[in-house]
Amino acid sequence: FINSNPDITNVTINANASISDNGGGIYCNISNPLFSIVTVSENEAANGGGFYCENNSNPVFENVIIHNNTSSNGGGAYFEATNAVFRNVLLENNNVAVSGGGVVVNDGSLDIVNSTIVKNSAETDEGNGMTSNQSDVNITNTIFWNSESNEISFESGSISIIYSNIQGGWEGDNN
Repeated sequence: FINSNPDITNVTINANASISDNGGGIYCNISNPLFSIVTVSENEAANGGGFYCENNSNPVFENVIIHNNTSSNGGGAYFEATNAVFRNVLLENNNVAVSGGGVVVNDGSLDIVNSTIVKNSAETDEGNGMTSNQSDVNITNTIFWNSESNEISFESGSISIIYSNIQGGWEGDNN
């Protein structure tokens, strides 16, 4: 999606590969897509095996399953200069060679609410569940679990985690 605002509902995106290196399942640029009741699986790209969004995109994911995707960075999703929202998202079993087995967020923001991020892996152990750099991340009532070791890699920006279950623990209210 480029410079668009689509609503994507009741769709399965499966077994695709990116020809432009980014976004094996979905690529969005300067777009505001709403994904609802969507499954994204078995896609492949250099960055963002399932999703890659950039350049002031504002994607919203509600009741979405993102699983079994592969890439170098951001197995499930990769957000660059993007403000994304996950609500009731299952992000599982995504794999990367470098960082962010489940999701990478760079120079943007990500709100994760009522979601489950499990069994993702990064060969370098850098953010098996999530990698965040120069971003603002808010996590509420979410589970990060069974992603080999380092669940969250946080380099700079801000992070708030409350009422969540993070394997290995995390500071914050009722974690």
